[in-house]
Amino acid sequence: MKILSTLNLLSFLILLVTLVSCQNVEEHYFKGDFSTSSLENNVAQNGVSGNITCQFSKVGPTFVITYSINVKGLEGMSIEGNSIRLEGPAIAGQTSNDIRVVLNVANATKTSSELYGPGMTTFAPLSKEAAAINTIIPIVANTISTKQLYVVIQPHGESAPVSRAQLQFINSITNKDGGGEVPPPPTNEPGAASHLKLSMILILLISFLSTLLI
Repeated sequence: MKILSTLNLLSFLILLVTLVSCQNVEEHYFKGDFSTSSLENNVAQNGVSGNITCQFSKVGPTFVITYSINVKGLEGMSIEGNSIRLEGPAIAGQTSNDIRVVLNVANATKTSSELYGPGMTTFAPLSKEAAAINTIIPIVANTISTKQLYVVIQPHGESAPVSRAQLQFINSITNKDGGGEVPPPPTNEPGAASHLKLSMILILLISFLSTLLI
């Protein structure tokens, strides 16, 4: 009985520490406008235009990128699962493979000429992408950085991107409450995450105390 109670207590303490540690959230905001002017190769002017807003969030060791994309002028272009990529950092007209990841736009709305809506990409704590972002964000998260992360649009069948958006740094927030506002997809009610964590802690505590009465 004592062994069972001790194990339950240890489990509760581990979960408690995990939940509390996840309340610290770092958020970095970027925005860019799509054009042909920042592409590496000379590309004839096309009708592709629009913008993208990105939020890089570090929740504990996990990185989450949420974004809202709005692009027009895609007539005759096939946007597939790997057509939208995050790359960089590099100045306009140059490229970098320090990071190169596909941005999932499965939840965005697609028409014959437009792509708009939210998206989200998550990286596991020990992934090479998370390690790369952890190194790159401190470099690009300031207004005087000469290099930026960028997003390219490369329709299916095209040998090179047709448009590119240099991501300009907007703001950084270190949220100790865990209920910060998330731009693109949905927004969280301030403090909601904290209330959820508190509820989970109370449930775990009640479960642990109940074992002492058995």
